[in-house]
Amino acid sequence: MKSFSLFHFLAFFALSFQNSQESDADCLPTEVMVRVFDEYHGWRHKCKNVCPENQYVYRARCYTTCPISTFPQENGFIKYCVNNGEFSCPESICRKESPFCFNDLCLATCPEYTVSYKKSCVLRCPPEGKYVTAYSCTGVCYSGNNKTCTQACPESHPFVFRSTYLNHCLDKCPLFTAVNGTRCNLNCPIERPYLYKGKCVSACPPERPFVSLWNTLFNKIPVCTDRCHEGMGSFQNVCVPVCPSDSPYEYRRECVRQCSEDRPYVKSTPSKRATIYYQQCVKTCPKSEKTWEKAKQCVFECPKTTLLFNKTCVSECPSSFPFNYTKENSEIKHECVKICPPHTYQYNYNCFDSCPANLKYYLSNCTKECPKVSPYISSNNTTCVKSCGKHEVYSGNACAKICPEEHKYIANKRCVKFCADTHDLQQKIKQGILCLKPPCPTNTSHLEGTNQCVERCPQNMLIINGICKNSTSCPDGKYKENSTIGVVCVGKCSSAFYVDGNRRVKKCSSKQVIDGRNCSVNCSSAKPYRFINVTDYENPMTVCVLYCPEGFLIFRNKCIEYDDCINKLRVVYQDGCYDSCPPPTVLDSRTTCSYDTVVLYMTFEAVSFSLAFILFLFILFMCCYKGRLGCKCKPSSAKELEDAATLVDESNEEI
Repeated sequence: MKSFSLFHFLAFFALSFQNSQESDADCLPTEVMVRVFDEYHGWRHKCKNVCPENQYVYRARCYTTCPISTFPQENGFIKYCVNNGEFSCPESICRKESPFCFNDLCLATCPEYTVSYKKSCVLRCPPEGKYVTAYSCTGVCYSGNNKTCTQACPESHPFVFRSTYLNHCLDKCPLFTAVNGTRCNLNCPIERPYLYKGKCVSACPPERPFVSLWNTLFNKIPVCTDRCHEGMGSFQNVCVPVCPSDSPYEYRRECVRQCSEDRPYVKSTPSKRATIYYQQCVKTCPKSEKTWEKAKQCVFECPKTTLLFNKTCVSECPSSFPFNYTKENSEIKHECVKICPPHTYQYNYNCFDSCPANLKYYLSNCTKECPKVSPYISSNNTTCVKSCGKHEVYSGNACAKICPEEHKYIANKRCVKFCADTHDLQQKIKQGILCLKPPCPTNTSHLEGTNQCVERCPQNMLIINGICKNSTSCPDGKYKENSTIGVVCVGKCSSAFYVDGNRRVKKCSSKQVIDGRNCSVNCSSAKPYRFINVTDYENPMTVCVLYCPEGFLIFRNKCIEYDDCINKLRVVYQDGCYDSCPPPTVLDSRTTCSYDTVVLYMTFEAVSFSLAFILFLFILFMCCYKGRLGCKCKPSSAKELEDAATLVDESNEEI
């Protein structure tokens, strides 16, 4: 037993106390305790044979970092913490049934993460027993419980393999090493660089002609093989993951400088740039790509210097499809076609969606010079036209919207330097200065004292007989009328104007009504109803009418729409809208008034009775009038009786 300081003892005591507090699992002596997170229970401890790769083992527990007073070590297979002051087992302390001593315990086998040395379980072999033999696994390994440290390798495992941390005793050398006596070498010498069947050779034999770099946990060594692995290509019999720049093409998993005749085209796949399949030799290009015949390449778009014909990029079009169709908005920029498609323009053997800047449009063609039948160039400098537009002028052989400054005058729609002597008047327009003969054109006036025809006479002047004069009043018998060219003195209002007092106005005020051609406050009896004319929605006018238009009703001397009457819970009778039905009408539906039949019947009866009574009085009066006027009408003789009878008969005939 080694002596240790008080500090080590206290650290060990504190660590043991912590372990006892956190422990919730009783592990076997050959197991380690690992702290894991469970989403249902939180942090817990579990027992395992070894610690995770990124953790250290110390006193049968796993740590992410070594505790205080210890320092980290590793042997290539496990990581562990070392404390120089730890106890060690005395020799021959344990019995046969549990011969191995570990952490002051006697065990049947050492823990998997330890090796045995002189009946003790240790984390690393001492210098006097530096060779490790693993009986519980095959090859360079560290698993199982049966691992032993010895001074020399046993006969059953005579070969020595030296890893970074350990000397392994093996029954045979690994395939990735070269056998040198009992040594397993990780590298071959320069003069014999290739590994073949456990030996270093200067060249690979014919049965395994390819050289592949074998990557292992311990080394990288070129190995002779019969073929390159999947994803690898051969370059000068060396297996490579990417073809070199001087032989960039993959042909049957071989890197070549140029594709052969049976696979003449190169298909590039940018997503496979880091593999041998970046540029492959293929027999034909895929349907989604075009064939660039000259360069023997598969491309998504033909280069600008080529044209597309039958999915092939060619330098010039064949005679059967002679036209070069240059497209503007298409992935295909140039294509060989038999004839120019509709809505395109032809120039020599070229078809364009629109003519190039140096050419002009003429019918369905592009041309450098306009023909005699259409000699002028349009104002947008692109089209040959027979004549310039209505609002354009001729400037040389071109149509212009404005004359140039050196030819700013316009005569017969042409831009000229000066006006001729015969043209005494001028007018400024958008295109330039118009040369005119008297009088000034319609919709202009002659500005007095100048040679100018103006589109509008200034506000402080009047237009009298077509001349814009410096005057404030019109001659007798004329009055002012506002117009688009200014205030004009006229004898009568034009059809587009109204009379408002002694003024001629284009529209009456919003507080006035239009009665004929007059602006008035109220409508006359000849046209008593007001109707709002909304033909001009921005300027509605109230017009006096004799009858309301169809679809309108009279309401308080106004014409209102039928729906407006109904929506405001009013009633309709004949051509009028009322708050309630006028007598003797009654409401016969929700909105319409009609005569009451009961009232009509009673009225008829009353009229009939009155007529009968009047007739009776008339007869009685006639009878009394032709007889004697008295209270009693009795005949005094036979003659009188006869006369009375005759009177009665006459009266009956009359009735």
